[in-house]
Amino acid sequence: SIKLSIGRGSEGLLILESKTESNEYWVSADEVILEINDGRIVATKGLMNNLRESINQITLKEILNEQQFKSLIYLSFDEPKLNNLKLESNMRVIGKENIRLFSGTKELTLIIEEIKSEHLGWTVQNKYWVDENGYCWKSEQNISPLLPTFYIEVAKKPA
Repeated sequence: SIKLSIGRGSEGLLILESKTESNEYWVSADEVILEINDGRIVATKGLMNNLRESINQITLKEILNEQQFKSLIYLSFDEPKLNNLKLESNMRVIGKENIRLFSGTKELTLIIEEIKSEHLGWTVQNKYWVDENGYCWKSEQNISPLLPTFYIEVAKKPA
């Protein structure tokens, strides 16, 4: 299970609905669905502005070895319809921190991702706290200029 809050909204619990080789599908009681790949939200359902697709070039595990990586990300949304919004991404490893989680305190590595869209004049920062295997236990993600920040914490890691 994961804990999710969107912006200043109340915290809710999402349960793992299904899992493929690369993606996890999490669902809330009010039928919000998050598709997560490598700790990143790659698609949503049940929101006012759903992310239909996200194309990234590097995994969180890979960035642990690289320390810094610049790339392009492409996002597509449904309402209003927008295909392949190009974002510039600059990811960098900040360092290890002791993070208090629902499941206890863990030593995790903070990765910061700065993304920007020249076209929209949108610049935000995402944060990912990952273990030594690149598994993301906690994150703060911005997936759309029309939605507030998503705060995610893994309560129980999927098997």
